Amino acid sequence: MIIHSDKSEIPITQNVVFAMRLDMDAEQEHIIIGELPEVLRYLRGGDGKIITQSKRPFGGFILDCSQPIAGDLADVRAILSSSTGKKKSLYFEKSREILNNLWQSDNLVYRFVAMRIWQEYNKACGIKDYDLYSAIETISLPLMFHLQNDILEWQEAEPQNPMGFLSTDYFLYPTSVLYAKGKTLTEYMAADLSLLPLVVYYLKTVYNQKTYIQTCKRCGKLFRANTANIPTFCGDECKKEQNRENKQRFDEKAKDMPFEAAYKTNYMYWYNRMKKLRKTAAGTERLKQAETAFDVFCKEAIKKKPLPTVKLMNATLKAGCYSNGILLIGSWSSNSGFGRSPREGLGDSPPTTKPQSSLDRRARGGGYGAGFALADPAPMLAGKFTSKYKTSLTREVRVFP
Repeated sequence: MIIHSDKSEIPITQNVVFAMRLDMDAEQEHIIIGELPEVLRYLRGGDGKIITQSKRPFGGFILDCSQPIAGDLADVRAILSSSTGKKKSLYFEKSREILNNLWQSDNLVYRFVAMRIWQEYNKACGIKDYDLYSAIETISLPLMFHLQNDILEWQEAEPQNPMGFLSTDYFLYPTSVLYAKGKTLTEYMAADLSLLPLVVYYLKTVYNQKTYIQTCKRCGKLFRANTANIPTFCGDECKKEQNRENKQRFDEKAKDMPFEAAYKTNYMYWYNRMKKLRKTAAGTERLKQAETAFDVFCKEAIKKKPLPTVKLMNATLKAGCYSNGILLIGSWSSNSGFGRSPREGLGDSPPTTKPQSSLDRRARGGGYGAGFALADPAPMLAGKFTSKYKTSLTREVRVFP
C-alpha cells in the first residue's frame, strides 16, 4: 500500500523494494521499484501498481551508485534521528527538502534511497528507542563512496579475482529472488534495505561471462569489455569519432610539414582529375587505366612496411627534388631507429626508443601518408598510361639523418 503524506511529496511505503534484472544479450538492465506485493503482481502479469520502472543500457545502475552524497545523507541521518518524537529538530524541514530533491531526481538509486529512508523514519516515529540512525546509515551505504572508482581499481589490481576486494559489508544484508511469469521464468534480484547485495549480483553476472566493466575512453559510458585494464572504446561509433578527431588534430599540426603538404596536394590533384575524367570519359579504357593508377598511388601512400636503408646527403634532404619522376621529400630508414639522435647515423642496431606521439611516428614514416612516392602526374593527364609510369608508383624511402 502506498500512502502519500500531506507534508511530503515522497510516498510513504510499507515495504518498498528495488528489483533488477540484467539482460546480458541485449546489454540492458530492467529496474522496478515499488511495494513488494505490487511488484510481485506486476511480474505475474497482473496490474501491479509499481512506483517506477526503467529499461536502460548496461551500466546505469553502477553509474547511479557512483554519485556519492555522503554529506547530505549524514545531515539527514542526524536530523531525522533526533526528530522521531513530537518535538522536531530545527532542521527537520531541511532534511525533508534533501529527501524530496533525491526523490525527484532521475537517478533511480537516489529515488529508492529517499523512499526507503522516509519509510524508515515513519516506522521509527511509532516505535520507542528505535535505532533510526543505524538504519539510515545502512540504507545510505552505496552512496557513501565512489563505487565506480573502486570497481575499476579492483579489476586493474587483480583481474583474475576482482570480487576478492569486496568487504564484509556487501554480504551482511538480505536480497530476494523474484521470478517473472513466462516460459523462461525470468529472474529478478530484489533488495529492500541496502543495495549492496545488488552490486554483488551485478558484478558476479559480469565476471561470470569473462568480461569486465570498463569506461569508454571517449564518452565515459560504462560497458562490458574483454579486458580489465586496457582503455578502449564502447563501440565503433566512438572509435570512428575518436579517429576523426585525432586526424583533425594531426592535420592541424602537420599542415606545415613539407612531405604531408606534398602528399595532400598531389592527392587532391589526382582526385580532381579523376572526378573530371568520370564525367568526360565515363566507361572508356582511359578512365579504367586512370582509376588503376590512382588506386596504386593510394595504396602505396599508406603502406607501413619497413624500408631498406638508403644513405642520402644532407643537402638532398633540405628540399624536395625530382629524380627520375619520383619526388624525394625526406625519408625514413628502418635501421636508423625511431627517436634516435642525428649523430647516431644509420647503424644496424635495433631501435632504442619508441615515438612519443602519433605526430612523431608519422614524421618518421610510420603513419598513413608515409612511405609514398609521387610520380610526375603529367603522363596520366595526357592519357599516356605507360608501364614506366605505373612502375614509378613505388614507395619513397625516407631517411632522417
